[in-house]
Amino acid sequence: MTQSFQWLITSSGHFMHGTEKKFYNNLAHAEELPENFKDACHMAYDHCKDCTSIRVLRLDRDTGTFEDQTAKAVYFIAQSVLDLRDEENGVPEWAQEQFDALEPVLEGDY
Repeated sequence: MTQSFQWLITSSGHFMHGTEKKFYNNLAHAEELPENFKDACHMAYDHCKDCTSIRVLRLDRDTGTFEDQTAKAVYFIAQSVLDLRDEENGVPEWAQEQFDALEPVLEGDY
């Protein structure tokens, strides 16, 4: 029997509504949850580029439990998903520390 997982991505941050700054916490992303880690990481990056923080939870549908995989996801995103050519968004705030840890390795690559 194979385990059945889904990933829930949430984020926190703010946006401007006219002249008023609106804050949000633990906003869930997507109507359909990704069913593999790689898709979850791509969704987190695509949907949360301008967020302050993210959380990535792996839900085990068989046991009804969850596991926080945020650190693992941010590491994967910093290594494999970040688009360094995206000058508009740059490195998301929540991935900056992990990206900085990789930077010496990347310097000669571009």
